[in-house]
Amino acid sequence: MPLNNNYEIDYAKIIHILLNRDSVLNLIGRNEPALKDIKNGLKIARRFQSQRGQAISFIGISKVYLEQEEYVEAREYISNAEKIANEIGEKELMQMVAVSFGELEIAQLWEHLPGCDLSSLERLSHNYDDVALKLAEELKSKLGRAEALLLQARIMVEQASLPVVNSKWQTANSKWQTANSKFQEVIVMFEELKQPFEVAKAYYYYGEALKHTPRCFVGTPLSRGETHPCPS
Repeated sequence: MPLNNNYEIDYAKIIHILLNRDSVLNLIGRNEPALKDIKNGLKIARRFQSQRGQAISFIGISKVYLEQEEYVEAREYISNAEKIANEIGEKELMQMVAVSFGELEIAQLWEHLPGCDLSSLERLSHNYDDVALKLAEELKSKLGRAEALLLQARIMVEQASLPVVNSKWQTANSKWQTANSKFQEVIVMFEELKQPFEVAKAYYYYGEALKHTPRCFVGTPLSRGETHPCPS
């Protein structure tokens, strides 16, 4: 039976609903069912030629690969979403892409950049978090702003947890305290937006952040393990 063309169907919204379910599956480690569902969503988007739906599906697929630490595949799908976002000029998709790239870079940071310095983290913040926050503000999107602030807080924790000499400890500690406040702000924002999965994710990253207070070093550090707590 042919579809009734008198009604406009938002296929991207349908795919969003699928992704919410798959985010939960991904969170509890059921990656394969999550990936299967999202790829089914991608088929729907392609069938009905929904570019937005395809881009959202690509981002969802990238998150599953990111969780599995399959970074090459994750980057490929984010890049596919970025291409569509740029083609159709949709700022909300651009914001989602910036956050996704930022999350990917954080995940890869210590694996591919041993001895990572502050400039690497500043580049990460400039390239992705600043862009995501700017787009969210242009869109007046509270959800987008919360996502960008969460990314910002995670980057700041990484900056603050780099080994520092005693003379720079106060700066690192100040940055960590700012990140701490941002985590709390983000959690409240997600709760107000009734986003339980995002609330759980923010609490998880906040808990991880609490494990990494600023550290000092003696000599030249080769890893985080060669540090000791800074004096209060």
